[in-house]
Amino acid sequence: MSEKPPIIYLATHGETARSLPARSATLVTFSMLTSGHAAMWSMIGVGLFNSIMFPSIFALGVAELGPLTGSGSGLMNMAIVGGAIIPVLQGAIADQIGIHHAFLLPVICYLYILFYAVRGSMPNSERHRNDLENVRSGRNYAVSR
Repeated sequence: MSEKPPIIYLATHGETARSLPARSATLVTFSMLTSGHAAMWSMIGVGLFNSIMFPSIFALGVAELGPLTGSGSGLMNMAIVGGAIIPVLQGAIADQIGIHHAFLLPVICYLYILFYAVRGSMPNSERHRNDLENVRSGRNYAVSR
């Protein structure tokens, strides 16, 4: 059995994989604050993290959908259109306030992806288990349905 190269292991292993959006947001912020080769290499690093993030997001998005997995998979693929809308919005922002400040939009997007990775993608079985534990311990934060 071949072992994964260390960089791939670090980028895809458990909690480390959940930190990829934070790393991308940090690199985009770094590129906003710098220029030249430093900004260029930080954006190339963002591309590396993006290539690893999509399969993770996809797997989290279709987890435990059962017979709805096909529909969920289709919705996830249609959501890729956002990748075509964000650059247009960023270009419009850049025309108004400048290219460096326009990178705030991708930072916001990566922070949302971070929320999804940490909390929003929690499978239903784990969400229900946490709700049950909260009720048993007297910490009922659930909103009435």
